[in-house]
Amino acid sequence: MDLSLFIKKIIDLEKAINISEIKCFDFNPWPYIRLKILEKNNSVDKSSSEKIKLNTMTKFKIFLRSFLIYRKKPVRNEHADVIYFTRLSESEDLIDGINFNRYADSFKYFFSSDYKIKVLELSDIDWVGSKKYTNLNITYLDFIIKLTKIKFNIFARFKNFNKTEDLDFNKAIEEKFGFKISLNSELIYLNMLSKVFMKILKCYKPKIVVLTVFYRLEAMAMCLACERLGIKTIDYQHGAQNDYHPMYTHWENIPQKGYELIPDIFWMWGGIPKKRIESWAMKSKKHTAIVGGNLWMTYLSQQKSTVENIGMFYKKNQTHILISLQGDAYFPSFLLGAIANSSSDVVWHFRDHPRLAISKELRTSIAQYENTEIEFTSQAPLYELLKLTDVHLTGYSTVAFEAQSFYVPTIFMHVNSLNGYKSLMNKNGLYYIENESDLMCVLGRLINESPYITPDYIVSDLAISRTSLSSILDCI
Repeated sequence: MDLSLFIKKIIDLEKAINISEIKCFDFNPWPYIRLKILEKNNSVDKSSSEKIKLNTMTKFKIFLRSFLIYRKKPVRNEHADVIYFTRLSESEDLIDGINFNRYADSFKYFFSSDYKIKVLELSDIDWVGSKKYTNLNITYLDFIIKLTKIKFNIFARFKNFNKTEDLDFNKAIEEKFGFKISLNSELIYLNMLSKVFMKILKCYKPKIVVLTVFYRLEAMAMCLACERLGIKTIDYQHGAQNDYHPMYTHWENIPQKGYELIPDIFWMWGGIPKKRIESWAMKSKKHTAIVGGNLWMTYLSQQKSTVENIGMFYKKNQTHILISLQGDAYFPSFLLGAIANSSSDVVWHFRDHPRLAISKELRTSIAQYENTEIEFTSQAPLYELLKLTDVHLTGYSTVAFEAQSFYVPTIFMHVNSLNGYKSLMNKNGLYYIENESDLMCVLGRLINESPYITPDYIVSDLAISRTSLSSILDCI
């Protein structure tokens, strides 16, 4: 999907609608509507895989298992300065064989001695079952989510949905995007889930709620609950939001009072992403951004390497190229040609995306070359790999800016990077190419002459992180 085209359509759509006057219950639902348009747009022209249908007994067993896990550490009446609302499966890393949430666990690692922090976890029980955790102070909300859905489905059988009838923007949406979306039931469920979260928050009475990835229904429901209770919400940056990120940029017609479904404060890794948020947030009285730094990078910088056999795959006197994969859709066909034409002392290391795994066919195509590998690099800690990497390649991944912090240049290979990071290209170790010839030319130059790189996108100074958090809490 060309993100610049999506953003252009969204801007045109928002100009055609009086955003400030939109209301559902006591909140403005436009951020969720925008999310639904994005999801629908992403699904267009893609073959949808059939969902596995579970029988009643299997569903009951999953529900029972979810209840038993929740019962071990349920929501209790206990004070917490900070609630970290997260989904471990979106950010798992292995530290000494233990699953580590790079966002919530890093946050807790550095701040738990100063503040009481409680983690509320959303992960599906099927995913949770086989994992071991560093953070034992977790309450899994999967049971509560499932129970709320059951109640909602019962409610839906006996109640006509008429609360959002006046929110029919499908004519305008269809004109811009060529499809319609369904709004009513999900907005009513969002409102119901928000009230459930309000009850949970009243048990902990936190000063702030930190979350990762605000653009999903559960996170927006949590933002709404916090808004109703007067609790500040913080979105902790989880990736590089480029100039055309569909949910972090171009909220052009934002109401002056802001959106209840979007966090109050955006905790950014550095000054460049902070300015990107401020370009629209400053138009409201509610939203703002701070430089809080990347606590995951700070954490890893303090740990000793525990990667075994890394020398077998990243040998000295070889050139090591790391490719951050983002699924088949963002894999350029000319890359295989570049590998075939490269010298034997150049090793191409592929890192599979945890949620956008490449197909078996593409994996087989990569494996046909002797100077490639994927299994080790896909499992090893990223920052350990970057220490030994000469050049990084990607479609438009966040890893480019993490590589920058290790003084490793990045070559982007997808048009989304050109659209999103246009002002950053061809300087400070960031480049864009469109074909094999350009790739080999830039790659050869970078291998022979390492560019001067200043890591200005990510801050990993713990003092800055501590100051940012205390400044937020001091104002409450």
